[in-house]
Amino acid sequence: MTLKNIILAVFAVLVIGTSLVPLAKPFFAPFAEGADTEVWFDFSQEGYPRGEREMALPEYPDTVFHCDGLNLWAEKAGEEISLYGGMPIWSVYFCDLNGDGKRELCSQVSCGSGIIDEHIEVCDYAAGKGYSLWERGEYDYFLKLEDGELMAWKSPYTLYYIDGQITAEGKLALTEDESGQVQLVIK
Repeated sequence: MTLKNIILAVFAVLVIGTSLVPLAKPFFAPFAEGADTEVWFDFSQEGYPRGEREMALPEYPDTVFHCDGLNLWAEKAGEEISLYGGMPIWSVYFCDLNGDGKRELCSQVSCGSGIIDEHIEVCDYAAGKGYSLWERGEYDYFLKLEDGELMAWKSPYTLYYIDGQITAEGKLALTEDESGQVQLVIK
């Protein structure tokens, strides 16, 4: 795909809402839900996510999560709480990454205009904190559900994803480093 075609496709999506296949086409097998992980949606293999969707989770009573493909937010007691955004948000999984019994919201997200990267955003809604695996221009990060585990893959950045090497692969987790700071990692 030439740069001109990419610019025209992005323009079509932004202006007239035409469907767009992912510019960074992931290379995973289809997913299936795990015991502790739930897939809200994953458009990483199907094209641009369109329309608003909402979801309520039992561990967050009186909260409804919303996603319109570009923004993810929570609504509680009439208040909207912005969680994170993307261009677009390709997927949202609910998975307890830190073992507190409350699932985090985990997404594969694109960002950029012209130079587009893939990264992972996680919202620990219970703690009110967000985490990222994001090394813009150096590496891309992808999510998949494999054998009931939420997995992440790290690949060297290329302008347009081409089957390439994987430099890290493993379970997505929130862990504390030596100084006690919580960080998002691939285990």
